[in-house]
Amino acid sequence: MKQDRHGALFDYAQAPDDWVEKVAAVETVCETFQVPLRAAALQFPLAHPCVDIVLAGAQTLAHWRDAVAMMQHPIPPGFWQALRVQALLPEDAPTPA
Repeated sequence: MKQDRHGALFDYAQAPDDWVEKVAAVETVCETFQVPLRAAALQFPLAHPCVDIVLAGAQTLAHWRDAVAMMQHPIPPGFWQALRVQALLPEDAPTPA
């Protein structure tokens, strides 16, 4: 079944269907574990040993406060495992502890 794109863009063009579907699947895992997608997106890259900083593109004080809250949002280890089980995250990808 084809997902409604809602104008999803990537690299200034319409996002490929498979990417839109993958994001929808990740969002479903987020809902199951009550993890905001923003929290997972901000915390995930910091698990990699080559990443020292994640820069949030906050345009307002409210955006900044949200980013700080998302960095502190607890994410259970089972969330990352669920992404692996559904092949939404590579088996060897480092994840936050």
